[in-house]
Amino acid sequence: IEKVSKQVFDGKLVNHILVNEYKSGQGIDAHEDGPLYYPCVAIVSLESTVIIKFKKKEIEMDDDFDSDEEDDQLETLNYVLEPQSLIVFKGTYYTNYLHSIEETTTSIVDQQTQNRRETYKIGTEIPRGER
Repeated sequence: IEKVSKQVFDGKLVNHILVNEYKSGQGIDAHEDGPLYYPCVAIVSLESTVIIKFKKKEIEMDDDFDSDEEDDQLETLNYVLEPQSLIVFKGTYYTNYLHSIEETTTSIVDQQTQNRRETYKIGTEIPRGER
């Protein structure tokens, strides 16, 4: 754990480990991780490919706020996590975005998927098993 902490968590020791099992089709509602995990979260996907979504938190709007600006504030970014892959997020992703995994048995790569490549073109369907 010390070796990983030094490389992934800026030299700080891991302060919390949580292990979850999800059945095929199970999702995770959009949420932010609380102070227990601050300032950094690492997620390992063990058994199945999945798409994790990051959606910018909504901000309170006043009457003078332009709706076009509102759309810009609600940006969504998706990432494909393959089996045995690791995603680490901190900073803006930790404080300004909610993350979720859609409740479905098939994830679909779209234009918001940031790590597309030859294997994962727009429209690619990814079957989901247990993870």
